[in-house]
Amino acid sequence: MPQTKFYNELGQECVGAGCSVDLFLFNNAYIDVATVSQVCRLTGGQVYKYTYFTPEMDGERFLRDLERDLARPIVFDAIMRVRTSTGVRPVDFYGSFYMANTTDTELASMNADSAVACEVKHDDKLTEEDGVYVQVRTIVDFAVAPRPRLLTPIWHFFLSFFLSFLGCHLVHFVRRTEATEDPEPGSEHLHLHGRHVSQL
Repeated sequence: MPQTKFYNELGQECVGAGCSVDLFLFNNAYIDVATVSQVCRLTGGQVYKYTYFTPEMDGERFLRDLERDLARPIVFDAIMRVRTSTGVRPVDFYGSFYMANTTDTELASMNADSAVACEVKHDDKLTEEDGVYVQVRTIVDFAVAPRPRLLTPIWHFFLSFFLSFLGCHLVHFVRRTEATEDPEPGSEHLHLHGRHVSQL
């Protein structure tokens, strides 16, 4: 848990300015990563940690990480919105971003390694004729990304949904949701196993 609000407030200011923060930590003693990483989490940045850094052991990894961080394609100041048809609604978002309201996901930066997960819940009766619409729209510097829209019949919806992405994405999503919950110590693996079984 973050111990101070300073990095949270700094992250919100950076999002407002459309800039992202990546941290390269070279610590030789304890550092509260949960607290300082808030600025990265809110701005879409990343944390690179090299405890007891030595050039012989960690130099190559640091140079690789730095090169990847500087060379990958990146856009700044993006806003993402998820819209759905009647009967389903987005309820939770997971990833490195800031939400000032319940509809707009503000991404200070997006790069090739960025990911945002959205949990969509079923609220109402769904009919096979109507199907389910899910629209994700991202606006980046006045340029509007294409509107990907997914419509599938209800009886195929979950099958096509699971076939549209890799299983590792489901595992990542469940781990993200688990990080926000606080199961009893020692029961994490049972709780996680139960979540995977219920998702399938």
